[in-house]
Amino acid sequence: MKKYKKIKLTQGKFAIVDEQDYPLLSRHNWSLNNGNPCKNFSRHQILMSHLIVPITRGGNTKRIYFKNHNPLDLRKENMEMRAHAEHSAGQLPRIKTSKYKGVCWAKRDKLWECTISKRYKGKRKKYFLGYFRSERKAAEVYNGKAYELFGEYAYQNKI
Repeated sequence: MKKYKKIKLTQGKFAIVDEQDYPLLSRHNWSLNNGNPCKNFSRHQILMSHLIVPITRGGNTKRIYFKNHNPLDLRKENMEMRAHAEHSAGQLPRIKTSKYKGVCWAKRDKLWECTISKRYKGKRKKYFLGYFRSERKAAEVYNGKAYELFGEYAYQNKI
């Protein structure tokens, strides 16, 4: 079993890091910026996650994805590099009128509407998947299309 340690942040929060990363990271005072641990070095802000898993700059920019959706859990087993499209595919749903991602209440039609979008060559393509009487059915349709578009990285609604 891997060991981990906690690093104190501002706002009474803690970041969880692997024991081997602790000596490097514990030397600095860390703050929170939009829920992410960061440090200001001269004029640049560095995220703690970028010191643990360096990211590459240039053509195919990748992002760090947190498997348990907690940016304070900086253990290497919880972090994974993904392309931008794959990263956004796994995000939690935004709070709207439905408890499911990709589903919202169409007030005018009095039905559940299902949509999904994907970025392709810098442009966002939106797919309209239909109207449904049941919120659950709309979520099932979303899950199918999400898997078709994003494969294993797709966020799947828990039904």
